[in-house]
Amino acid sequence: MSRKDRILGALLGVHAGDSLGASYEFNSWSALQDYYPNGIPHDIVGGGPFGWSPGHATDDTDMTRAVLLAYKHCTATHAADATDAKDSRDSLALATVAGNYMLDWYEGRWPGRRLGSRPVDAGGATRVGLSTFSGSNPRDPRRAGAGQGQAGNGSLMRCIPTALFADKAALVEESALVSAVTHDDARCVLACAAYNTIVAALVDGVLPADAVEAGLAVLSEDTVELIVATFTGDDGEVVGTLTKENLLEALPQVQSAISKGKAVRVGDLAELGPDEAPGGKAAIPLHASGYVLESLTLGIAAVLDTDRTTEDLLVDVVSVGRDTDTNGAVAGGLLGARDGVEGIPALWRSKLQFGQEFTEIVNSLVK
Repeated sequence: MSRKDRILGALLGVHAGDSLGASYEFNSWSALQDYYPNGIPHDIVGGGPFGWSPGHATDDTDMTRAVLLAYKHCTATHAADATDAKDSRDSLALATVAGNYMLDWYEGRWPGRRLGSRPVDAGGATRVGLSTFSGSNPRDPRRAGAGQGQAGNGSLMRCIPTALFADKAALVEESALVSAVTHDDARCVLACAAYNTIVAALVDGVLPADAVEAGLAVLSEDTVELIVATFTGDDGEVVGTLTKENLLEALPQVQSAISKGKAVRVGDLAELGPDEAPGGKAAIPLHASGYVLESLTLGIAAVLDTDRTTEDLLVDVVSVGRDTDTNGAVAGGLLGARDGVEGIPALWRSKLQFGQEFTEIVNSLVK
């Protein structure tokens, strides 16, 4: 399997997990058990609370597209060198371009929607963060975000292009900056850095268990210092709300979320539910309702189950319930990086709204 296959698999995995889960969002595990006693369909069928057509992107894929377009734009124009990322100014410019594309999505300049119409599924922290970003002059991701205490999964769901197209030396920095456009809580920033580290290792062909260890290893005090430097202005003062104290407090929480993913099986969660599955109460006490660290835990559990297919694992992740589209997207990115594009069922791929566009972008950026 080529590196390009894994990169495309990661992007389409986000899209497939998102579109699969969109049909069941907000339903609890027990409700899904009642509605689908034989299990949810192994197909992308649309519907759900927002009435999606099959394969339509929700905010997860839309905002992933925004970050992907930023890498495409910055590579083409050399406004920020996403390959070499020679200095922090380049990374800051890249994140700013990503934020501008997110505003296009939020303000109604987006494919598949009437011009000027707002998305139906923008999360609260995303709305606050983008409004703050839009109002800053100049626009600066470090001055945006919804602030500390807003630890939803809205940046983890769309961070994967950084894993695929940033230079490894800039991966942590760009993960933090792109997250901070909407989610600057320390848990979100560190989760994105760890997740992208794992995805980058998987794309390079590293075994899942070793890739997860690489994600744990990046959760260090050295990484904290790097992020603090990234969020420090020329005057030596911290820009925004993300501080060293926030990051050090969050560090063991993100480490724990990954460790919990190593200790629980997605199949058990899908079959028995979050409360009855072995380790389920510890792993996802909030029942996968949108907390960034629970989505990370589910994704880790899925990618470490190497005996099962992307299709089966994504169906199980979605079957856990609640924030099904985002949990599917987060796990789908990891599984796509692990198993490549062919690991995603061809029928699913044929329905994805941005499947062709994502393929064309990967072909243009990866030789």
